[in-house]
Amino acid sequence: MLIENQLTESNHDHLGKLITYGAGLKADISVWVATQFRLEHLEALRWLNDSGNDRRHYFAIQLEVFKISKSEPAPIFRVLVQPPGWTSTSRPTRSTPSPRMKAYHQFFDQFLKDLKQRDATITQMNRVGYQSWIAMSAGRLGFQYAVSFARNQRFRVELYIDCGDRDKNKTAFDTLESRQVEIEQEIGIELGWERLEDARASRIAMYTAASIDYAAESLQELSAWALDGLVKFRCVFGERIKQL
Repeated sequence: MLIENQLTESNHDHLGKLITYGAGLKADISVWVATQFRLEHLEALRWLNDSGNDRRHYFAIQLEVFKISKSEPAPIFRVLVQPPGWTSTSRPTRSTPSPRMKAYHQFFDQFLKDLKQRDATITQMNRVGYQSWIAMSAGRLGFQYAVSFARNQRFRVELYIDCGDRDKNKTAFDTLESRQVEIEQEIGIELGWERLEDARASRIAMYTAASIDYAAESLQELSAWALDGLVKFRCVFGERIKQL
């Protein structure tokens, strides 16, 4: 793990150090701590996380100091950027991919190729990892489109909202949900509006029953379904996200 500390606003010099030192140390996790982050640096870390290398993880953590009444100042570490789908129990691994991981890789590798052939402007990603999902920027910090195999044999296309601040996430979600009827009419399907009260993030998704264990023909149909859904999400949510 590499931790790059900066007690000022983020700058290009420290971004370069983070990448250079991380490459030299072959760090699985690179953490950049600063008192304030410029938007272009957050986007750079998100781009690195979206690059398809599931063995390299980048974090941006903003250091803030709070003081209540006469108490001593206390540090607060706010996570602004983290790998898509990262949880507190996530761990990078160098082990040989399992057959299931290889199946995910094969599925999303072909999905990415089909996606870029259909619309090369959707993402700059060129590689996929071995995880059960693929994610890409929705054009604004804190918003991502993702396609993933979820629990209970469900498969989804989603808009994932996590800009690092719970209140902002919920406000953005509520604003979009207030236009639920027209959004669902434009997409042509009923969506799952998941405010996720017990979490910082929120999600808007379309679902279908599926498993990576399906036969090849069924997986091809599933990929086509997700491709159509992702293109619709981008078309319908794109301008609305910018206007939030």
